[in-house]
This record gives sequence, structure tokens and C-alpha cells, in this order.
Amino acid sequence: MKPQTKQKTRNILLLLFGGALTGFANALFIVPFSIVKGGMTSVAMILSSWIFPWTNMDLTTYFLWGFNVILWFIAFFFVSKEFAISSLIGTIAYPLFYSLFSAFNLADHMGLIAYFNEGEQTSKLILFGIAGGVLNGIGLSLCFMGKGSTGGSDVLAALMVKYANFKQENASLLIDAIIVLLGFACYQDWGKALVGILTAVASSVAVKLLYGKYNTVYVLDILTDQVDEIQKIVSEELHDTCTIYTVQGGYSKKTMQVVHCVLVYREAKFLKGIIPSIDPNAFVSSYETSAVFGGSTGDAYLPKRQKEKFLRKMNEEEQKKENHEL
Repeated sequence: MKPQTKQKTRNILLLLFGGALTGFANALFIVPFSIVKGGMTSVAMILSSWIFPWTNMDLTTYFLWGFNVILWFIAFFFVSKEFAISSLIGTIAYPLFYSLFSAFNLADHMGLIAYFNEGEQTSKLILFGIAGGVLNGIGLSLCFMGKGSTGGSDVLAALMVKYANFKQENASLLIDAIIVLLGFACYQDWGKALVGILTAVASSVAVKLLYGKYNTVYVLDILTDQVDEIQKIVSEELHDTCTIYTVQGGYSKKTMQVVHCVLVYREAKFLKGIIPSIDPNAFVSSYETSAVFGGSTGDAYLPKRQKEKFLRKMNEEEQKKENHEL
């Protein structure tokens, strides 16, 4: 199997498994107990609760499908086709698995409903919220690792980033905060509102610990006699590049070479694991870096509109300077 095909297959499997785990967490721990943690699932749950007296039906699944489909088309036309295509599998997988798990009424069949109704409920609600939040965060992390997302409120956040110059994390936080407030207005229950916030925090921490570590960039400096072998692994196995420079020992005055490379967590872990078999005497220093700019990283330093405004201002100042000189 070609490396590119292997990577695409891996990403699809991660998106499917991530969507399944997220659907399982919401169907088992969150929606049956009306925990509003943010996201389109919570909005669907709130709307279903509002109209329940007239329908006498739980329509959360139908609203969830409707929101995800509509938001996917909005992403396709107003965010970017690349973003929409990358989130397509997750957008379908999450509501699909949630629908299946909800149809089986997992919370009831696994005894959680009966357990919740016995005795004091607040502490059990907290346990369900934490468990659901952690599993939800792990599922989202798997989707992110698969180069996609579950759609929904991620599309709204992307719109705010593109058209309102919000930072991604601030946009997501604002959306979730508004949804939690809507949940409180619907249920009028401080306990559920606070548990919803706790659930959202648990989910964020899980994403930070799993995907944050996976997506962390590491700088490795490898002092070794086997420079060519290390360089070959970096270029051929990791499909990356490195910098080689010469250093001199402060005490021995011996001249040696250092391989300097910038790798993501998985690549750095692989390289550090294989170096001892190539050069047992190699000296490796590794540290996290908060950001990497330029080269193959490709990320814009500023949002598009902010960048255009900055460049326009620079051009105006340059024009004024030229006019003044004339």
C-alpha cells in the first residue's frame, strides 16, 4: 500500500472511530440526563425539550442531523471547500453513531437510568458529566488526528474566525457559553448548568492531553557520529528535513556534528526510539516549541482580513512617505 493511501485509510478509520466514540459518549452519559455542555447536540436537545409538550417525542436525533447537514453546506460555500471535505466523514459519522446508540436506548439498557433515579442524583450527574466529557474529548481528538472534525459548532467557530477575526479557541468558547446559557434558560436548573460546564471542561482537558500532545512540535538536537544514517531516516522514513551543523566540545575541544530537526510528537518519539540502535553514544536533547513558522508549516500568521488591513496601512504609509519626499 502506498504511503499516501495508507495515510488516507488511517485518517478515515480515525474519523469513524472518533465519531463512534463521541456518539457513544453523548448517547450514554450526556443527552439522557439533559447535560448541556455546548455544541449542536446540546442545541438539538434544548429544542427537543422545548417542543416536547406538543410532540411528546424526543427529536434530538432529527435536529442533530438537520443542524449538521445545514452547517456542512454553509462550511462548503462560506468557509472553504477543503474544510468542508475534511469534516464530511466526521459530520456523517457522529450523528449516525449517535442515532444508532440512541435507538438502542443504551443508558436504560446498561442500568444508568435506574442507577440515577436511586437516591441522591447530583453526585451521579457529576460522574456522568465527567465520564461523558472525557469520552467525548477522546473522540474529538481522534477526529482531529484524522485531519477532520465532527462538524456542527466547529463550522460556526470557523465562520467567526474567517469573518470576525476571532481566534479559534475564543470562538468555540463563546459559542459553548451561549449554548450553556440557553440550556439554563430551558431547564432552570443550576445543578445541570454547572455540570454542563464541568463536562465541557473535562472534554477540553481530554482534547488538550491527547490531541495537544499528539500535535505538539518538538525540536531535537542529536550529537552523533552517524550523521548520514540519522539524516537518511529523517528524510526517507519521516519525509522531513533537518539541519546539520558543526560544534566544538567546551572541554575536549573535539569537533562533532549535530543533526537539528523539528518534528511532531509521533515522529519525534519514533526517532528518539531508534537512535540508540544506530549510535549508542549519541547525545539527544529534546524540547517542546510553542510555535513553528515558515517552511512547510504553511500557516498564515494573521487572519486574512487582518493581514489585508495591515498591508493596506503599510502601503498608505509608504505612499505618504513618497509624496512627502517629492
